[in-house]
Amino acid sequence: MSDNLRKLQNRQEEFIDERGWDQFHMPKSLAMAISVESNELVELFQWHDNLPAEAYAEDSKIRDDVKDELADIVIYSLSMASAFGSWIAVLSFENSNLSRSTSAFSIR
Repeated sequence: MSDNLRKLQNRQEEFIDERGWDQFHMPKSLAMAISVESNELVELFQWHDNLPAEAYAEDSKIRDDVKDELADIVIYSLSMASAFGSWIAVLSFENSNLSRSTSAFSIR
């Protein structure tokens, strides 16, 4: 999966470079874009009951909209990583929230 993420990040960097959009991809703008896209994901469920994902199995509109918003979040996240010169593939598990959460919320 890390190779795929790296390829996607490379494609995103090329896309931005080809259009001369580097000037717009500053950390503040990217953080705001990630927030906006995340809120668009939240908005999809704003007036729905609190149901598991399986409950939406037959709703192709919701599934497609979720897929689109997640893609936007990932793309902007890759752009943020690029802005800081980080490759997603080398972000270590030891420094991740998952690692800290695993320690904080151990299975009993």
